[in-house]
Amino acid sequence: MKSPLMFPLSAVLALAILTAGCSRDRSGEATTKAVTSDSPTETVTAPIAETPASANTESQAITTEPAGQTAPAASAASDTEPGEPVSDSPPRMLPTPGSDSPATDTMANANVSTGTSPDGTDEMATEEAPDVGDDLDEEYEIDPEIMAHIEAQRVALRRIADTYAPPPGAKQLGEQPDLWVDLKAKRVYVDGYVAMNRGPLEMLACPVGTKEHESVIAVFAKSSEVHAALLAIGAQSGTPVRWIPEFLPPTGQTISVWVAWRKPQPSTAQDVADNTSDEDALDEPSPAEPFIPSDEFMVVDARKWVRSVETQTELAEPWVFAGSTFWSDPEDGIEHYSANAGDMICVSNFSTAMLDVPFNSSAETGNLMFEPFTERIPERGTPVRLILVPQPIPRDEPAPPPAVDPTTPPDESILPISEQAKP
Repeated sequence: MKSPLMFPLSAVLALAILTAGCSRDRSGEATTKAVTSDSPTETVTAPIAETPASANTESQAITTEPAGQTAPAASAASDTEPGEPVSDSPPRMLPTPGSDSPATDTMANANVSTGTSPDGTDEMATEEAPDVGDDLDEEYEIDPEIMAHIEAQRVALRRIADTYAPPPGAKQLGEQPDLWVDLKAKRVYVDGYVAMNRGPLEMLACPVGTKEHESVIAVFAKSSEVHAALLAIGAQSGTPVRWIPEFLPPTGQTISVWVAWRKPQPSTAQDVADNTSDEDALDEPSPAEPFIPSDEFMVVDARKWVRSVETQTELAEPWVFAGSTFWSDPEDGIEHYSANAGDMICVSNFSTAMLDVPFNSSAETGNLMFEPFTERIPERGTPVRLILVPQPIPRDEPAPPPAVDPTTPPDESILPISEQAKP
């Protein structure tokens, strides 16, 4: 018969052996192991020894498995023989494809935050850069205020263009009543307005929307349309200016240019003067104020509106019908008239000029030879009508006398006031 003290001592001995064998269990994980004796009625519980603080870092990389299962990392640790070195780095965890485990989600979140893909490559290096032009195909919506301003300017310019009625005996060219030809008098009429009256000058006149900043007059017709009108009354074009291999001035039939306008009614002129400061005089003209013409008719040789910067005298030489050039768009092969870009009636030489001066006149910024004759030019925004008259070409045989003397200035009859412009 066994002594009553033998059973407790055997249980303590078994507990000590079991504790020594489990000393390499997972670090920091609080578990309890039940050790039973030979008797099914008694159970002894042994506490797990505390893990050193240096092992806490390793334990954070191990995920807790559901109860009843043994983590792979823990099994590997428990199989390590005493005395073998233990790695300080956590075990590599490879996510299973399609796995929804917390470990997989954690790795995915880490990859998103660091910008790396699960295979360790840089996503920023492998991801295709966005095309910066993708949004350019989308329809661009213009600010309604900008559209309202553009519409107001269009209406105001149209009101200026409609100040004067068509010249009697002339035939309209184009859809708008801005360009006419008088086949009998051999004249071309084109309407416009005073765009600027001070500053460097390259053109006397340009089409609206091109070079108003360096032209005295902006006209409501294209250069190609005016060119066609001159051909319709028998004018002959020549050649534009050339510099290579040497300077050759432009050639062509001489064209006289007249400017006709009516002074505004005194009340309108006073209102414009009161609302215009010295600083505003350099700004772009605002055609918002309606122009009400008076009965006072004015006409002048357009050369008197152009002044030499050096001598301060008016332009002496007439313009010649150089005829400009054509250029072909390489994308669609369509030909375009070069002077439509602004070079209608020039005072600086351009190979694209429709009318040009027949001498060497610099077009380089800083070396421009002409400026507006400010004191002779009416206020900006004043409606005007240009009259282009080809001068006879010298011939060996005398030509029949023209119906209208081309050297005589036009009279008041060519500038009737339209009904809508009357007060």
